Amino acid sequence: MVQLFKANVDTDKIEKDLNKWRGSELSSLADYLYSTSDEPDDRSGWEDIKDNMDKNSLVSAIVEFFKDHNLTYGELQGMKRIHKASKGKIDDPSELFKQVLEMGLNYDHHASDLYIEDTPKAVELLKRYAYWASLERFLDSDKVAWWDVPFAYDRTIEKKYKK
Repeated sequence: MVQLFKANVDTDKIEKDLNKWRGSELSSLADYLYSTSDEPDDRSGWEDIKDNMDKNSLVSAIVEFFKDHNLTYGELQGMKRIHKASKGKIDDPSELFKQVLEMGLNYDHHASDLYIEDTPKAVELLKRYAYWASLERFLDSDKVAWWDVPFAYDRTIEKKYKK
């Protein structure tokens, strides 16, 4: 029998820390968590309720997300560092994709993952992306370098820009 590691989710510590955040920071973190979730119900459910939430409701929703997805206090701290470093940057994957299209950058995709060819213009744009530190670079079979941007490809946006 294989036993999976299950992290100890310290919800009290997470909740105490989150209560120190400003409402806009909480909203931004919640948007990120729910928009990048692998669970379609998370994404659609979040869109339906997010605009009507006060600070306490946001804290509760984030704590619940951490419990449901087995995320730790350490992971919250990592997200907090990324958030602080991202002030004034692009924090919405769809906004990043729009800018890729507007700049005429070479891109490809697989499912919702956006691949952007590694060029100086692309790197300049990607460094403004709030989650720049978590992006991975890879080489394709032709040895061309690309950046993998999870959850940033959106067919609907692509159709609007290709009209």
